[in-house]
Amino acid sequence: MFVLTFCAGVWAAPQGKGLIGEWDMKFNFDGQQMTSILSFAKGKEGELTAQWVSIMGISEVKEIKREGKDIIFTLISQFGYQEFTSNFIGTLEKGELSGLLSTDQGEITTEGKKLKRMPAILGSWNMTIKMGEREFNTMLLVTTDKQKKLQAEWQSEWGEHEITDVQFKDGKLRFSRVSKFGDREWETTYEGTLKGHTLTGTFSSQQGQIPANGKRVGAALVGKWDLTITSEQGPRKQRLTVLPDLNARFGSLPIKKIGFEEGQVSFKMTLQFGDNEYEISFKGKLDAGKLTGKLTTSQGISEVTGTKIKSIRQKK
Repeated sequence: MFVLTFCAGVWAAPQGKGLIGEWDMKFNFDGQQMTSILSFAKGKEGELTAQWVSIMGISEVKEIKREGKDIIFTLISQFGYQEFTSNFIGTLEKGELSGLLSTDQGEITTEGKKLKRMPAILGSWNMTIKMGEREFNTMLLVTTDKQKKLQAEWQSEWGEHEITDVQFKDGKLRFSRVSKFGDREWETTYEGTLKGHTLTGTFSSQQGQIPANGKRVGAALVGKWDLTITSEQGPRKQRLTVLPDLNARFGSLPIKKIGFEEGQVSFKMTLQFGDNEYEISFKGKLDAGKLTGKLTTSQGISEVTGTKIKSIRQKK
């Protein structure tokens, strides 16, 4: 059970300078590298709060003390109806959070670096273009290339389109577009403002301006969800984080694209441990702000209920 005791935790510290954000915490157990996501934020009263989320779930941290770069706390992990305690002693120095987590069964070294937030403009957008009294529906897909530079694709039944010079700053999206219809070719520029999951903007050219507004595909699912997973081993808490492009994390385990259509939600992921692979899958539905469904693993089927706790902050 030692691997379970250091995989998750929730904690708060009196000083938050340099901590706010999400940290990718890595450690080795029996030759296997494992990861947890340590997320810091400010509470309603301005206090520092945080959660260390792993594939095993979320746990509580108590007796937190921070003095300068030194941090210590006690980690209380609950799995089913059993509770486990471990102690952390570490430092925050030069942008890295590292330390030693120990129990009566042994010690493990952890090292963490802060994750960069994903630009909120990423994802698929249902675009509506108004030309006089007529409306046309198309799709705008915003992604990043291997160098993490923004790129976009205009998916339309009418003509061919190439988008260049994609920029997103302070909630503003800008790009250039070259369109071809038969022998005709012209260039337009787009400027839009992102607010929540709505994009409001216009295309501009020598012929004038055309309104072009968008709604994010999968907006109702994007955000962080608190899950309760109930099985024969008892209940446990877990975190599902759905990113703007509908990639996601279940605990700390990455998910490549969540399926979301007409309220039906599904995803699959693989947990690698040693030479063995374990497949985890979820099928459920999103209705009236509640996520319900079944989680299937090699150990059986568990009931899942979830509520959204916060929207993902925009990166400006």
